Amino acid sequence: HWPNPDQDQYLEAARGLAELRNEGRIRARGVSNFTPAHLQRLIDAGITPEVCQIQLEPAHVSPEQQAFHREHGIITVAYSPLGRGASFLDSPEVQSAAAAHGKTPSQVVLRWHVQQGNGAAPKSSNPKRQRENLDIFDFALSDAEMTAISSLDTGEPWRLNPEEFGH
Repeated sequence: HWPNPDQDQYLEAARGLAELRNEGRIRARGVSNFTPAHLQRLIDAGITPEVCQIQLEPAHVSPEQQAFHREHGIITVAYSPLGRGASFLDSPEVQSAAAAHGKTPSQVVLRWHVQQGNGAAPKSSNPKRQRENLDIFDFALSDAEMTAISSLDTGEPWRLNPEEFGH
């Protein structure tokens, strides 16, 4: 789940997952919160994960991380794709796109993720919101809307540093 650098066992764990995949016992290998440096270590060992789940939202766009994933054929999946109490949902950029498409701000942000080719894993136990989260495939954001939403990036680092944190 985290690279957990204090224990430095993620390469060993990735080898175990690679073996399970080769045996057909799992279909894909995924990691979470791995930086390009962590991923490069796996790639150098011949173990490229299919998925990397990261903090990705309009306030944290991580363009270098996304580019690294694309370059190596790794699918980017956003956890907390709508942020945690995120003010960007109230931004003029998101609000105007929502009004233009007759969608909620959350739907616009989920569409922003998908339209970049990324996966998004929003959490909701509310059936109405779950259906709403899936209702994002009947519209497309314009290039200008995509750029405007991406411009909300704060440039701030992730909430938790994968070089220091692990559990």
